[in-house]
Amino acid sequence: MASNNGSAGKWEVVKKGKKNSSAGGGKKPGGVTGGGTGGRKALGESNLPSRRKYHGPLPQNKDTGWSYSSFSADSTETQTYKRVDRDPYSGDVAKVANTMKKELGLGHVDGEASNKACPRAHQGVRDLHESSFSLSAQAALLGGTTMVMALALPEQHCSLVDAYEKVRGLGDAKACCDYALHVGVTWWGPKVRSEMETLVREHGVNSFQMYMAYKDLMMLRDSELYQALQTCKDIGAIARVHAENGELVAEGAKEALELGISGPEGIEISRPEELESEATHRAVTIANRAHCPVYLVNVSSISAGDMVAAAKMQGKVVHAETTVAHAVLNGMHYYHQDWAHAAAHVTVPPLRLDPNTPSYLMGLLGNDSLSVVASEHRPFSTKQRALGKEDFTKIPHGMSGVQDRMSVIWERGVVRTVGLHESSFSLSGSQVDDHIPKRSSARILAPPGGRSSGIW
Repeated sequence: MASNNGSAGKWEVVKKGKKNSSAGGGKKPGGVTGGGTGGRKALGESNLPSRRKYHGPLPQNKDTGWSYSSFSADSTETQTYKRVDRDPYSGDVAKVANTMKKELGLGHVDGEASNKACPRAHQGVRDLHESSFSLSAQAALLGGTTMVMALALPEQHCSLVDAYEKVRGLGDAKACCDYALHVGVTWWGPKVRSEMETLVREHGVNSFQMYMAYKDLMMLRDSELYQALQTCKDIGAIARVHAENGELVAEGAKEALELGISGPEGIEISRPEELESEATHRAVTIANRAHCPVYLVNVSSISAGDMVAAAKMQGKVVHAETTVAHAVLNGMHYYHQDWAHAAAHVTVPPLRLDPNTPSYLMGLLGNDSLSVVASEHRPFSTKQRALGKEDFTKIPHGMSGVQDRMSVIWERGVVRTVGLHESSFSLSGSQVDDHIPKRSSARILAPPGGRSSGIW
């Protein structure tokens, strides 16, 4: 994976073809074909990336997939882009990035490569997890992601601005790729509304995340969620909602522990699919009454996905995101005889037992009922997860995956033709804020200075 952020330089197009080709007609050497849309004119230097020399690919983007007719040097039809570029410091000619038979496109955005820990986790786990910010950014770049979205999550009754500035300071010091921040709304009051406006106006924050789960920790009541969504509409921010019935999740966890179920399987037992689908319907209803577009995170089940698809068919402005784990794994991992293996798959909402769920979610991605795949990257160690050895509610939630997100979705969704077309593969979530009222603050998924590009 090679990435760049744009710098000055010149590209040269070298064309080779049959020597006896007529000058006045016939097929031009180096013809370019594109995603079933017919021949394409070669790209000019104005919209090709810079800083490196490339051989081979043409960009993949949402509306078209471009590729060479031939890559072989001895082919009758070849076309190679090359560029001579010098390092701005040493003056040496830059190395050639050999990209034959690879794709060139915009760098991918991970909508939630989170640095937050499980709300019930010990503070030491949170601190250790935050120290991995640099490693997570490196993993993102390794996997083809050039920008990550993290979450600044304040404690209840604490300042949203302070939480943002704390994580921002951590990110500025350790991140080695573009990043931006969502801010969690964990309680409600006049101060929260005021700070949301401040974050949008003065800090460029453009998305907030609300929770219908995590009772007594982050959960908002329906009336509070309604007011939070109205505020997001008024200030032009994206409203992200984690939809699970927090009251019944808490009761389910209590009952499971009373029955002696303390292992990772308790996550799946206490958070059944129907609690997610009910909350999804309720979140869409509340958002519709507030006249606010809503972005549902971590959609994990068939029924919740169907709720999203139905809402879209009714004309409601709903976007939804699943995670790479939910799109490829099922809940049988929670019943593995190795506790460490089972605990490593704890995430919320949990992986579902129905083996058809991953392929169904992938199909919803293919038909655009689901808009985005995030990693929910939280790489806890076995030692950290062991805090919940006797109580599954204390196991930190989340799985690693930012480094594998794009390759896994490509393999499972495109190569295996589950429903994703290769031209949709570059979708990184930036289409989501097309429905959000524009304000002076920065677009949520656009890094300063423009999007990066990369070779896949």
